[in-house]
Amino acid sequence: MKALVFLSLAALLLTAAACGDDDAGGATAAPDADSPLFQMLSAVPDDPENPTTYIGWADYERYYEAFGVSAPPRDPSQEQLDEWLGEVAEQGDGLPLGTASDFVNGATREAPAFRDELGFDFSRITHSLEIGSPPATVTILYGDFDEGAIATAVNSDPAWSADLEDAEHGGVQYYTWLEDFRQNLDRTSAARPLGRGGRLALYEKMLVWSLWTEGLTSTIDAATDAAPSLADRANVGELTWVLDDRNAYYLVLFAAEPGEEVDVPAAFLAESGGVDSDGPFMLLVLGNADHAAAEENEGFLRSHIESGRDVQGNPLAQRIDSIDVESIGPLTVATMRGPNLPFGAWAASGLDALFGPQ
Repeated sequence: MKALVFLSLAALLLTAAACGDDDAGGATAAPDADSPLFQMLSAVPDDPENPTTYIGWADYERYYEAFGVSAPPRDPSQEQLDEWLGEVAEQGDGLPLGTASDFVNGATREAPAFRDELGFDFSRITHSLEIGSPPATVTILYGDFDEGAIATAVNSDPAWSADLEDAEHGGVQYYTWLEDFRQNLDRTSAARPLGRGGRLALYEKMLVWSLWTEGLTSTIDAATDAAPSLADRANVGELTWVLDDRNAYYLVLFAAEPGEEVDVPAAFLAESGGVDSDGPFMLLVLGNADHAAAEENEGFLRSHIESGRDVQGNPLAQRIDSIDVESIGPLTVATMRGPNLPFGAWAASGLDALFGPQ
């Protein structure tokens, strides 16, 4: 197939929005505005000059339900949390793909110390979302956070409170420590394993963490409707609807940098999955400009799944019993089933897993 320019997420979503309802064949219902995924994506900025190229999201409540695991005990000791994590590893496979890695992992590895430092730990988190690549990542957490406990912790923390400053943006109060991205390896802690200060804001049920001010303030602008967000876009809204409708518990989404060349024009590649009454399932989704483009890419998506290989070079098809490919609005959606699905095969390699050499 002739190589085409893989459109940036922002550029192609603008195209999709411009097409209007006339080209929205196969459309579904509107996304649920109360969905935690939709609310979190409503806080992700949609900036054409600085497009989002990675999103990792996890719904821990759905994950616990899928694998019959109870939620973690509230404000646990480390021993309690380690015991619970052992149960999760036994029933599932550790925390789900899409987990906001560094920050959430800190809230599990050293829960009491993390709680003393920032006023919460993993037991308060029901969903996590991370955008960007280190160190320019923004982590958005959704859950049951105690504003008073956070204020007490950050003001009394012996390691970092001396550098604490209060700030405000768009009517939202936030905490800030040190200059953007400043690192001090002589002062590491549970929430700051590399010694970087950070920015923290609490907005409704979401907590935002960033290592630089613009990362946090742009998120506040999107969340408060002062600037466009990804959730405003038809492709992303449709993806939200599909994942909520199927009770998926993770999402790993990749978009190319502007001008990156691959074999098919699409806005993004997303991997997701979950468990339903028919057993485990895995989703691979292409975001397209419209429904016609989604239908055109059905054969492409199927062929690449059938010919794909894992990092050891083994055919992925050996681990997939069935593949169903359909177009849902501007999305090309492949649903895979089997007892040993290759979860993470695309999440681990990103765009190269689908568009790299076969």
